[in-house]
Amino acid sequence: MIHYGNSTQEQKEIIYSRIKSEIYCNINDIVEGNQWDFDDLENYYDDECVHCGKKEEEECECFEATPHEVFEWYFVSEQLADKLYAIGQPVVRTFSFKAVWGRTCTGQSIALDPTFWEIFQESL
Repeated sequence: MIHYGNSTQEQKEIIYSRIKSEIYCNINDIVEGNQWDFDDLENYYDDECVHCGKKEEEECECFEATPHEVFEWYFVSEQLADKLYAIGQPVVRTFSFKAVWGRTCTGQSIALDPTFWEIFQESL
């Protein structure tokens, strides 16, 4: 798989372009004052039991999931929200916010985030 560290400049520019066109803006300030019901947040919990490691759909009497820790919130395109959801990223779709992604890492450029290199592999 291609990632930031082993990519060409042309591949990096493709990722930058896709990010610019599908992530609209950071909305941390909006979310802080208008928290929604976490039942609306898709993929908020890992699908793996913290006790035995079994997946949610497997039989597990002790199943307890860990919530993702979301550090940043972004308005994103519906298409990107679908792709983020498909790989297990927290996404919320509400009537007022449309599609919002809950980023579970912070401290680096989104272009370095392995999430987008995975999603946009077909573009490279």
